[in-house]
This record gives sequence, C-alpha cells and structure tokens, in this order.
Amino acid sequence: MSIFKFKTKYAVSAVLSCVMLCSCMTARKPQTEEMFAFDTYVSITSYDPSDNGAKELLAALDEEFSQTYTKNANAINGENILKCADICREWNSEFGDLFGESINFTCGALTKLWGISGEAPHVPNESELSAALETITDENTPFLLMPSGTMLDFGASAKGFACDKAKALLDTSGAKCEIISLGSSTLLYGAKPDGSSFKAAVKDPLSPSSYLGTIETDAAFISTSGGYERYFEENGIKYEHILSPQTGMPVETDLCSVTVIASTDIPNGGIYTDLLATAIYSGGTSVLTEFMEQDNGFGDAIYGIVAADKNNNVYVSSGVDFTLYESSGFKLKENL
Repeated sequence: MSIFKFKTKYAVSAVLSCVMLCSCMTARKPQTEEMFAFDTYVSITSYDPSDNGAKELLAALDEEFSQTYTKNANAINGENILKCADICREWNSEFGDLFGESINFTCGALTKLWGISGEAPHVPNESELSAALETITDENTPFLLMPSGTMLDFGASAKGFACDKAKALLDTSGAKCEIISLGSSTLLYGAKPDGSSFKAAVKDPLSPSSYLGTIETDAAFISTSGGYERYFEENGIKYEHILSPQTGMPVETDLCSVTVIASTDIPNGGIYTDLLATAIYSGGTSVLTEFMEQDNGFGDAIYGIVAADKNNNVYVSSGVDFTLYESSGFKLKENL
C-alpha cells in the first residue's frame, strides 16, 4: 500500500502569486534558465557567470519528492523527505496551537480524492470523504505505523524546503546574486550588482492576470498562499484546492491571498514562509490578527506579511516595503 505520493502546493497550499521583476540596468545582464519541477514552471535567474548547480539540485529534489514509498519498506529513506517531515513536525509542535491543524502532511489521500490539480476533479461523497479522513493521522506517528492507505503530501512545505536547500548551495558556491522562483515560493539571494532592491510583484487574487502591488526587499524568502488559481466548479459551486484535514472540504476563510516574507538569515526561512502562508490563509483574519500583533513568538521584523481579504482590504505588517496598485481596487487597511 502506498503511503507517500508528492503533491505540489497546488494540492494543499497555494499557487504562484508572487512574480519576480528581475530587470535592472547593469553591465552584466542576468541569465535565466527555466525548467519544470515540483509540478510547476521554475525559473533560475543568475547574475553570476558560472553554473552553480542550482538547476541540478532542484531536479534531484523534485525526483526525490516525486517518489512513491510503500509500507512494506523498512523506512522512508529519502534524506530530504525525512528532513522536511522533521521540520514540519517542529513547526507544528511550536506553533500548532496558534494556527490550529490547518497543515498535516499525512493528508495525501484527501488531496488525491478531490483531484483538483488533475484533469478530473470532483466533489467526493460522504463515504469517500470519511474513508480519506481516516487515513490522516498525527504527523508524529512513525511512518510504518500510519493507518493503511495514508499518503504523505508536502505541498505546503516542499517548495519552501527546496528554497532552503538552494540557499545552502549558493552559500557554498560563491554566488553573488540569484533569483529562484518555484511558483508559490521564491528565493531572492545575495545582492544585485547595481545595489538596487529586489522587487516582487504580488498577483491580484481577484484578477490573477493583474497585480495587487509590489514588494521591495533585500535578500529574502517569499511564499504565497491563496485559492484563486486552482479550483473547479460543480453545480454552480466553486471549490478551491486548499483543503481542511479536519472536514475534508476546502477551507473556509475570509482571506483571498497571503504572502509571507523572511530574511535569508532565518534558519529554515523558506519552509517556514511556505507553512506560514498556508496556515494564515486557512485560519483567516482571526489568525492574521494574532500574527500582525507580533505576540505569537515569531518576533518583530523576522517575518513580514501582505494579506488581502475578501472585502478588498490589504494588510501589511511593519517593516514590509509594499506599494499597492490603485488599479487593483483594493485599499490599505491599518487595523483588522
């Protein structure tokens, strides 16, 4: 029985909402490579003349996270999968009480059942949902002791984890400036040759072909969560792809987009922004309030946030340099 099948963030977390604006006037033009990995289009923009191996690293990670593991194996022996699981456990242990159980990497059977990222999504019946929910267990349960049919899904963490691994590689390669975008999670590494800031354009969740605004920042990890690009409609009802491991249904939230920013100096900053964006989005403005008040243990100026709600309000935490586009129709809101 399969207990693991990688699903991208399209399955439980978010789709690409943050597009990097890479242009700048420098003597050396940046070079961009593209590839398909983690079930999305990945771009690697480098200001350095030599190959640092980032593309090969991401391809290897994609292959590892795409493996299917069986319960009769002695262990899930993918080093990066085990490490990613450990970090998710640590995160949930430390912050689960604040965000609730909105993220659980044992929910793969549920995301597979809905099939929202596939070609034939459908609304499951109560019997199907009940069977899928029975496979979801405590993340601390040893893999071999998980219920029959349990499938692991790192959609809310794998891309952020890959950004962390890419950052570690660049640290040892002598890279000066790199932009690695894995759809919903992005690494802005180093410093641009002309000394200018990085710019990230955040998509308008009500009109994804347009932009909500731009973030200016130094080196950072950026992850976005939202339900507006992956969904389907059945009998006139819209079903978004971010699912609750408690109800088995799409999460009910009054937010439509959450972007989380962290300095590249933060350990595990990539995976933490990935998890945070999904958790805050799933929890709604009640969770956002606690986060914005900075009384939750994350610490002031460590994580920044830009969130948009369904009433066309945008909330920006202190320290984030965000410019809202008036054409979006959203308005800045200082207080929740």
